[in-house]
Amino acid sequence: MQHRIQIEFISRRKGIFQFLQGDIVQSEPFKYGFRFTNIGNNPTKRIQVSEIKWGPAGGPNIIAEVAKSYCLDVLNPREKKEIWVETSGTYAHGLHKVQLRIKSEVDEDKIQTVQKDPFSEEISDYGINVWMNFFFIYSKTESEQRSGNLIMQWLATMATIITVLNFYYFIKYQIVPEMRKDILVERRVIENCKINPNGDVWMDDGSSMKCADYLKR
Repeated sequence: MQHRIQIEFISRRKGIFQFLQGDIVQSEPFKYGFRFTNIGNNPTKRIQVSEIKWGPAGGPNIIAEVAKSYCLDVLNPREKKEIWVETSGTYAHGLHKVQLRIKSEVDEDKIQTVQKDPFSEEISDYGINVWMNFFFIYSKTESEQRSGNLIMQWLATMATIITVLNFYYFIKYQIVPEMRKDILVERRVIENCKINPNGDVWMDDGSSMKCADYLKR
């Protein structure tokens, strides 16, 4: 029997970022593993994952190998399971490749491995009982630049929020009370003019106006 297993490389940074899925950065520790999804129609038997290797896709031949093998319990159709391998790190940066071997406990069963494109999320078959894909490690400089840009964006956002709040409170506690005050004064003047139509209303410029004329405005 042949099974189709989709495999994804997963990682998270250590330290205060350990619970976040994050970018891998040169010379910083990270934990990595794999997510297995049965996209076939039949449940699998127990699966062994071994010969895990990763390193730069080109350039220096710095390969990290994992001697340990991992067991994956039965995977039902559409079921997902994760295996976290180890905490690691590297002084290299750029595009890296990762590969592994996957084998059913039943020799007659073959596993068609499937890759998932991280950008388009499209899937494609890779091979029988073997799998390989790529991941990216940011350089220390790139990471610091990105962090600086994020901080600047955060500060700009906070400055905008503070400006909006200041404007809101200015309108609420200065403009609106003055408008209400003017409305109350206007009402009192109108009430007085209705009581005494022959009286005078003093204007802001020092001039006066008869109540009868004021009411006609």
